[in-house]
Amino acid sequence: MSKRSFAMKRILFTALVALSLFGCNKEQENTQTNEPHLLEEKCNEGDAESCFNLGNSYYDGENIKQDYAKAVGYYQKACDGGNATGCLTLGALFYIGINVKQDYKQAKEYYGKACDLGYQNGCEAYKELNKQGF
Repeated sequence: MSKRSFAMKRILFTALVALSLFGCNKEQENTQTNEPHLLEEKCNEGDAESCFNLGNSYYDGENIKQDYAKAVGYYQKACDGGNATGCLTLGALFYIGINVKQDYKQAKEYYGKACDLGYQNGCEAYKELNKQGF
């Protein structure tokens, strides 16, 4: 396996790990709420975790009509609010091209933000994309 092929597989693995975090955040939701209207209120008050959880609700169609554009918007709001998982998730979506146009430079930017917020997987994905010239 070439170094480039290995690096791309590692980035893909990181992206898939980020996407799997959708389900892993369910325990945290239970400490708050999974009711979309309450999550929206908290998100609008600046609670980045609620923005991320609301993004998950829209992405999965959980307790609300599925809407990928709204999900991406709430992940963006979560990331802008300092939620590293929101940034990592956006990186993964842009890397793979799920419900957004595939854009490696945009993915790298979000992975970099996740890294800056202390998420190691974001650092690793950022480094790999940097090595590939993105």
